[in-house]
Amino acid sequence: MFNKNEKMENKVEFNDAAYAKSIRDEALVKMEKVKKGLMISGIASLLSVVGLIIMNVADAHNTSAHGYAYILFMIAICGAMVSYVIGGGFGLALKGAFSLAKVGFWIIPIPFLDLATGLITIVFALFAFLLFPVLCVFISYRQIKNDYEEAEKYLQFYQPVSGMRA
Repeated sequence: MFNKNEKMENKVEFNDAAYAKSIRDEALVKMEKVKKGLMISGIASLLSVVGLIIMNVADAHNTSAHGYAYILFMIAICGAMVSYVIGGGFGLALKGAFSLAKVGFWIIPIPFLDLATGLITIVFALFAFLLFPVLCVFISYRQIKNDYEEAEKYLQFYQPVSGMRA
């Protein structure tokens, strides 16, 4: 999904303790917000799985339970949108969908058919990221947690010793 030279997570480099403290404090606030988004995305993903199970059971037993599955899918998609707004990660989902679309575009070398394959791939990828948002929101949470840990490590390592002069 990512280039060899492009990493999934960006590292933060610190120049001074004030910048590290501001990143640490900002990351603490963001982590609390993203935790809420992560919980919502987990519930939305669970509702998607339950909807898929209901749909498969309804097909296997010729029952009319499809309406319940559609309702669960609508709730799951709304939950996914809310979790992406609260927890972040939508940019990562778009980036992943476009990367998959490029793969679909390059697999088929026939003109106009490759465009159709790319568009179909991007639609399916975005649909998958809407039904299962927990992955992208978790990656967003992990990035913020890594920023917090890096800032904390910098502040512990470069903490001035009391009683010593610079």
